[in-house]
Amino acid sequence: MKWEHIQDRTWVIPEEETKAGRTHYVPLSDFALEILEEMKTLNGDSEYVFESPAKKGSPINWLQHSAQRVSKESKVSDFRIHDLR
Repeated sequence: MKWEHIQDRTWVIPEEETKAGRTHYVPLSDFALEILEEMKTLNGDSEYVFESPAKKGSPINWLQHSAQRVSKESKVSDFRIHDLR
């Protein structure tokens, strides 16, 4: 999530960043907006809302690493983080 993609209480995910290749519009609740305000105070100078604490200028991507570990340990080659839904 990039700060520039938050517009008028909506998270606009550009088509080039979506699996379906089309822009997604995600309305943000009051609670989500409160969290974003808090994040702005923590790392507002970053391009990303949730910046990696280990690698400045990059988003958090630990979920991808976790999914890779689960796939490796379980020997399930096509495991995706969405499988946990």
